[in-house]
Amino acid sequence: MGRREVAHPPFFSRTALVFGLLTTLAAGVVLACSAIRSGRLYMLQSDGASFAAVARDPFGNAATLHQFGHGIDGTAYRFGRVLVPLLAWLLAAGQAAATTVTLPIVVAAGFGLSVAAAAELARRRGRPAALGLVVLAVPYTFAWVGTPHLVSDPVVTGMVLTTYLLHLDGRARATRVGTALTVLAREAAVLAFLPLAWHDVRRRGRVAVRDWLVTLLPYAIWCTWLHFRTGFFPFTDPAPARRDALTLPFVGIIRMYDRSSAPAGPTLVLVVACATIGAAWYLARRVRWFPVRDGALCLAALVLCYGTSVWGLWGEALRVMSTAQACLLVALVLGDRRGT
Repeated sequence: MGRREVAHPPFFSRTALVFGLLTTLAAGVVLACSAIRSGRLYMLQSDGASFAAVARDPFGNAATLHQFGHGIDGTAYRFGRVLVPLLAWLLAAGQAAATTVTLPIVVAAGFGLSVAAAAELARRRGRPAALGLVVLAVPYTFAWVGTPHLVSDPVVTGMVLTTYLLHLDGRARATRVGTALTVLAREAAVLAFLPLAWHDVRRRGRVAVRDWLVTLLPYAIWCTWLHFRTGFFPFTDPAPARRDALTLPFVGIIRMYDRSSAPAGPTLVLVVACATIGAAWYLARRVRWFPVRDGALCLAALVLCYGTSVWGLWGEALRVMSTAQACLLVALVLGDRRGT
């Protein structure tokens, strides 16, 4: 008799997929309405212009980056976060003109993936899948609805949570693949996976060290290729946007708010940042849930190290905090309270 195949349950439940699809459609409607009302260029603020430029020719000579508009600095830095524009380019079958449509689709799908992954996490913990919508309850979501830009943050959030699902399913190789792809979307997201790597190294020793080094190989190869192309690695690009993005803890905040001209909305940003750190402190003391809780804490710790290029614009500060905040909310809502 033939070998009986084991039927595996679907990775995402139907309910989680429905929530994700509805969220994708809602985000797509917001982007479409913005394009009709204010024009497509309105969506190209923040990182939108660089993503749109890279999406047109992700393997080219960076000419599109310089032709797309003024104010885009740091060729290696902009090309370093290649995953979102690369997905748009692949979805457009390599047709540069079509990326004007596919890039918004990728961004909208990022919101949907975030909700679907959070809803699936909720379902597996015996909670209503609707609690997955908590990932949208971050300040940047409300700012984004009013001024929707083509940014990678929702994609990064969705990929982080999906990678956690892969780990909880015991899919070790897929977990490392998810990590590798997420790092290509944003290098700082590697912090979300440090607890996974450390746990694996403690369990398997040198073999795990090798596996996780291989996980970072795609990013290392991409950075090396960019160095030959542009003369810089993404993390050594002298552009102010890269150079002033991170600093020692608290230094960026002190430098920015010690200036005579404080950034727009300084009080709001400080309140949100303090609330984020406060939530992380509460999570560390009162909640346990590996790896979601541990990854959220690592991401939240980076908030203290943001530089002046982040704190200088309140919208940008809310944006870069959004992934950490979404993971914190998922852990707070769905995690186990200590002592219960």
